Amino acid sequence: MVNVLGLLVTHKWAEIGQLECIRIGDTDEVVNELLSYEGVNECAVLKTCHRVEIYIVPDTLQKGREILLDYIGNQTEIDIDRYVRFYAGKKLLHHMLRLASGLESMVIGEDQILGQLSETYQQSREHGAVQETLSLAFEKSINVGKLVRNETKINEGCVSVGSAAVDLAEEILNDLTGKKVLIIGAGEMATLVAQSLNEHNLGGVTVANRTYERAKNLSRKIDGQPIKYNQYTNHLPHVDIIITATGAPHPIIKRDDIENVNGNKLIIIDISNPRDVDHKVSEIENVNLFDIDDLTIVTEKNRKKRYKEAEKAEQICKRELELLIRKYEEKKIDDLIATLHERADKIRREEMQKALHKLSLENGQQEIIDDLTRSIKNKILSDPTIALKQAAVERDQKLIETASQIFQIKDEEKNEGIRDNKTKTIDREI
Repeated sequence: MVNVLGLLVTHKWAEIGQLECIRIGDTDEVVNELLSYEGVNECAVLKTCHRVEIYIVPDTLQKGREILLDYIGNQTEIDIDRYVRFYAGKKLLHHMLRLASGLESMVIGEDQILGQLSETYQQSREHGAVQETLSLAFEKSINVGKLVRNETKINEGCVSVGSAAVDLAEEILNDLTGKKVLIIGAGEMATLVAQSLNEHNLGGVTVANRTYERAKNLSRKIDGQPIKYNQYTNHLPHVDIIITATGAPHPIIKRDDIENVNGNKLIIIDISNPRDVDHKVSEIENVNLFDIDDLTIVTEKNRKKRYKEAEKAEQICKRELELLIRKYEEKKIDDLIATLHERADKIRREEMQKALHKLSLENGQQEIIDDLTRSIKNKILSDPTIALKQAAVERDQKLIETASQIFQIKDEEKNEGIRDNKTKTIDREI
């Protein structure tokens, strides 16, 4: 078993309120503190809006679990028994592959998580917090995430109403370049709209909201212009697209507001529930009005396509997981072989020095003896080395354990002198 452990709190079993309760602070500080615990060899922390995940390489899984529970218990008000889960070994590695592929996301196949995972890895590596074990997991996960997006269409087609609104406007106008957009609202849905609009070369975005500060905050993210809510009607004649996403209990845009707008085609997309736009607005010439029902049809169609592609992604993850496990097993046998050779070489050098002390040889003759004994050592260990490598390929754990017993190589000895630089781990079950 690969000795990796993860503490997870995600949107799949915890609501936003619970996720907000995990106040673990700055990522670097968390990593530093966890690495200060005796028994934690590597560490990385992934924090997004929808998850908090801590990955460690502990001396033992039981010890690692105790450390993470102690740490998280001092840092959060969350109900640990209810919302904190632990994944270890193969299960955690499979989770990381699925995570990078977008299969664990709230929106299946979204691309943002791959960048977040890459950033977490980069920061942790620069910090010296991840070494051989976690590096292998991160690199494989990131590569699989890219592979899934290249070999499937899991990230094609909008699946949120916010992005669907922008896609619809682009489809109608063919191109959004230079177009002016008015967003009414500054909540979660309006933010999704703004993020999607930010990918286009627009002529300008204006944001109106009842709370002016929120309009300013959203505008700042997209280099837009905030206006006070009661001023938005003054901007109606100057925009090409209106997207409304408020929580108003009644329509805020009525026929009279739109009737005197210039003769250009105006697109109004109402993604509020209840509706922000009076249905009579659709009767006005040159005005195309769409509501959330129109967009839901589009998003549901795309969502079904993504779920179909997700099945292909699942198969890729399963296939790559087996390759990753094999990598760890090969690494483990390489450590055993290296220890075996180091021990044999130590014996060789000690015995050679005893013989040289009894002989009167010149330097050139001593080198001949050194080469001779090294050659004998390598030839003796050649067949065992080949057999052990083959055992790793065939996953013959019994033969590997037998070899460790025959040569009396214990886990503790294999890791002696290595824990200090935190590059090796002991594989044990909880």
